[in-house]
Amino acid sequence: MALVTEVRLRSRQSHGPGKGKKSKKNKRRRLEKGDASEDGNGEDVCADMYRAAQAQLEQEMKAAGMEGGLPMSFGGRSRSFASKKRKRSLEEETTIVEKVRVVYDSDGQVAERVVEKVEVDVVKFYLQRQTLFEKFEDGIQLDHESWYSVTPQVIAEHIAKRLACDVVVDPFSGCGGNVIQLAMTCKQVIAIDIDPEKIRMAKHNAAIYGVADKIEFVVGNSIDILPNLKADAVFLSPPWGGVKYSRKRFSLDEMLVKGVSGMDLFARARQVSKNIAYYLPRGTPTKDLEALTPDEPVECEKIFLNKQLKVVTAYYGDLVKQVADPASLNGQKQEA
Repeated sequence: MALVTEVRLRSRQSHGPGKGKKSKKNKRRRLEKGDASEDGNGEDVCADMYRAAQAQLEQEMKAAGMEGGLPMSFGGRSRSFASKKRKRSLEEETTIVEKVRVVYDSDGQVAERVVEKVEVDVVKFYLQRQTLFEKFEDGIQLDHESWYSVTPQVIAEHIAKRLACDVVVDPFSGCGGNVIQLAMTCKQVIAIDIDPEKIRMAKHNAAIYGVADKIEFVVGNSIDILPNLKADAVFLSPPWGGVKYSRKRFSLDEMLVKGVSGMDLFARARQVSKNIAYYLPRGTPTKDLEALTPDEPVECEKIFLNKQLKVVTAYYGDLVKQVADPASLNGQKQEA
């Protein structure tokens, strides 16, 4: 049986509903066109503001190893999109840019900087960097994949509160978005990733948040490591397949991690703990999540961020909300 809930979160950098929305939108359009400002200061002042904003963004992206890519709002007039489908296709376009890959020696010192030509399809995520990590400007490090796979901080905080326990395992820790917040609510976090560079970045990022000492970082294949672990809970967030995964319907059977399907991956995680939070795309069918534990309840929590449905987190075991009448929980909403 599935209990369907909703939680609606707001990033702390966002403005309240409707506050200044119209004026900010009009101001942005004037800046994009280089038109005169409303206060009568003239076209030159507005154009200078636009050029300064563009230059600042270029510098920030260069420092982050994403030199050469700019959001579509820079360098042209604003456009009205004919349809959501057209807008989506534009969002998914890629650009060839230079990416700087830093190679470290055994002492953690920079040994080499390698410039690579890569497709950057993550500019929109870069513009939301302080939503991903509120301490981003303190030196947060992300690789190309992590820009579109890391969990926004307020969502990670919400999930971490629900998973509060002694020992929790994250088998796909990446650059640390979730393990950092889990370390805020749990006594010990076991963070596993097959990529040593991601583990290095996760350690660095955890140190920025002051929780590195509560996390055990493991480099290895989580498929092989999971059967040897025991914990109070597992946060399961496997790779979805990049930014172009199916938006309408996501199948656990078709998702493969090192040859293991999403269904089998859940079964392996269950050997570690019965308490699992399965972090999945918003298009994951509820019936697929029910099928994982046909004789047990599952809570399917739809997580909204700034009014947009972002993900579905399925909770199993003792993580399922306990209510007197389970039927009354369907569609329950929670504001945060």
